[in-house]
Amino acid sequence: MCQTCKPGNESIRIHPAGTKMKFEDRLSEKIGRKTGFVVPEGYFDSLADEVSAKLPEMKAPEAVPLSRWQRVRPYIYLAAMFAGIWCMMKMFHLMSQPANLDLENPPALVAQAIGDRQADPLNLDSYTFTSGESEFEIEQEVVDSYNGIEELAEDFGYDFDPAYSEIEITTTE
Repeated sequence: MCQTCKPGNESIRIHPAGTKMKFEDRLSEKIGRKTGFVVPEGYFDSLADEVSAKLPEMKAPEAVPLSRWQRVRPYIYLAAMFAGIWCMMKMFHLMSQPANLDLENPPALVAQAIGDRQADPLNLDSYTFTSGESEFEIEQEVVDSYNGIEELAEDFGYDFDPAYSEIEITTTE
């Protein structure tokens, strides 16, 4: 142990020259760099020749001519990739544009009417209920106004399956 080393600090020692010494450096100083394993002189010079002499002789594979599809395939894949990117960009462009408001696009008119009550292009305010009745009461009033399913089917233009005509519906009143 050095005269300047402290007993609690075993990993780093400070030598009189002022340099710090790590544990690995101290170990290599005590033991040395030689491990005892040596390679004979010129061993690696002849190693490649000896190994290739011991391997069996291999034939080079014959060159197979490429078919037309094998030669064109990378270019077709590349063209398909660019076509896919173009279609994707076209769809993004179409989806990012606002929809035109016209009679052939009524959902847009409904959305405009809901968003802006002042404009009301579909005149939706005329269809709102101004009575104080709840939706259940209004529905019950409509159901009570019909005596049978035949009247309802006639008013709304429904065509029911004949198998359902035999079902009796009972009401509790």
